[in-house]
Amino acid sequence: IVWHSCAGCSPTDALIAHLNYLASTYFDSPAYLRYNGRPVVVEFALEFYDIDWPRVYASIAGNPMIIFRNATGLNRAGEGAYAWGPSQSLSYNEYFYTQTHNYPGKVIMGGAYKGFNDALASWSKNRYVSEECGQTWLNTINQANQHFSTANPLPFLQLITWNDYEEGTGIEPGV
Repeated sequence: IVWHSCAGCSPTDALIAHLNYLASTYFDSPAYLRYNGRPVVVEFALEFYDIDWPRVYASIAGNPMIIFRNATGLNRAGEGAYAWGPSQSLSYNEYFYTQTHNYPGKVIMGGAYKGFNDALASWSKNRYVSEECGQTWLNTINQANQHFSTANPLPFLQLITWNDYEEGTGIEPGV
């Protein structure tokens, strides 16, 4: 959570302030992502903070649907979870999609990516997922198709790039 606009706030108060800013600034836009009429908020790494989720939901405007990261997000206070990875193999996505079947009421956001390489990032953990000449991209999309169908549709498929910190994952022509 970026605390700058809520100096001295608890994580819960900061999150409420930020979500109410989103609500007043963006939720009414016709371009804003909605699901069943509700604005969608996709969180990142809030599991590291002590947040009073009932108070958050009671205090924010616009009745947003909050989607949490990874399969553990299915057990959290939000309405669903999204796949994030990356993984050296397709096992992360397989685990994520398998877990989603245990939560039929949750909104699922799958994930597809072309590869991953954090070698240039200052915080590198030397993680590398080969692009395999486009096969990683096709395989991660295919995994969603193996678990979802027109009879059981995947509401969202995120095209993950992770390119904000030099992970070399921008989706480029030629794949």
